[in-house]
Amino acid sequence: MGKIGLQGVAVFGYIGVAEEERLIGRNFLVDIEVEYPLEVSSKSDDLKDTFNYEILLQAINIAFSKKHNLLEAAAFATGSE
Repeated sequence: MGKIGLQGVAVFGYIGVAEEERLIGRNFLVDIEVEYPLEVSSKSDDLKDTFNYEILLQAINIAFSKKHNLLEAAAFATGSE
């Protein structure tokens, strides 16, 4: 098992306790890391055997497109997508 991830993903979200924060929104930089079995892809060096990073980007964008009071809720939603 190994870890792969993305750092500094720029995303716009509607997160905050104040109503104004959820109405106006703001920019966030997101780092995400996931555990993934890397044995096959590290030996084959073939794109078809590796993790699709697009899935992480989609999960971040979906989670941050929804309104949340807490950043923790957006992070949890990202992991749930």
